[in-house]
Amino acid sequence: MPYTLKSVNFNGMEILLGFGSAHGALKAEDILNAAGASFRLVTAPKTIDPACGLLVQVSEVNLQATLDVLKKAAFEPKSIYRKDDGREYREP
Repeated sequence: MPYTLKSVNFNGMEILLGFGSAHGALKAEDILNAAGASFRLVTAPKTIDPACGLLVQVSEVNLQATLDVLKKAAFEPKSIYRKDDGREYREP
């Protein structure tokens, strides 16, 4: 499967979406790619969930549109994290 790099601007708040496993994050990637969404697939910081491995990163501006795409596909994230004062991620 070919991968395309998108130019994604993440100025502002970073949001990470967790799907419980790397497999779940890869499925979300397929759904979001098909919808043309702006996102990044990133490795999970150890402070969040070392077992998960991969998360989907979106900007706060694109969060609702991303959640709508995932909801339409009946594949919503299990957790959502926001970067707190530039250092830690916390669930809202």
